[in-house]
Amino acid sequence: MLAENERLHLQKSIAGVEKLASETLSTHENASQAVAFIHQLHRNIDAVTQHAFTLEPKPNCQSGCSHCCIGRRVEVSLPEAFYIAKHLKQLPQDTVNALLERLRVYVENASSHAINPQQACTFLDEHLCSIYAFRPAVCRKAHSLSVEACAASAPSIPQHLNVILDAEALIIGTTQAYQSIGLSAQCLELNAALLAVFTDDENEVNWFQKNKPMSLYSFD
Repeated sequence: MLAENERLHLQKSIAGVEKLASETLSTHENASQAVAFIHQLHRNIDAVTQHAFTLEPKPNCQSGCSHCCIGRRVEVSLPEAFYIAKHLKQLPQDTVNALLERLRVYVENASSHAINPQQACTFLDEHLCSIYAFRPAVCRKAHSLSVEACAASAPSIPQHLNVILDAEALIIGTTQAYQSIGLSAQCLELNAALLAVFTDDENEVNWFQKNKPMSLYSFD
């Protein structure tokens, strides 16, 4: 539960992000440009979360720690799904084929109401994120001040509140910016979203044209 001053600060930050982001997005002339804007969101969140390591106590997160990559439902915005899919398509074809098969298996086995507590993220490979450079925004903001709490799957993980709020402002403000110029930024389950946008190249174009339907797989 946020204090009143924290809530007001968050609202102000969201409004500021939305204003700046919508000004930039409104100048974009095609789907590729609008999707590429997600890179700026990711950079900004990286800067915010990196700041957490200058604070005390310092986060326990380090390479190979993957507790938060197991048994979690990860959501992405629609433009973020397009962005990640573009990067996936640049991987070696054998890697792409293997990832697509894992996405299909995950979508077939999972439900939005019950995530297997032992189910590892599709992109987790030997305790490392195989798409780390273009991982989702919600993964980028994650940090923990107690690896013991993560290992025990504690209901509440200690984090720096100001870091989380700043990251949330970036995510929410950017989402609202897309919506403010008429582009859907609905939240979708990561695996289902990527499987849908990866296998239908028309979805991105239709999304930007706004008046054309998309053949997105429904996971809800």
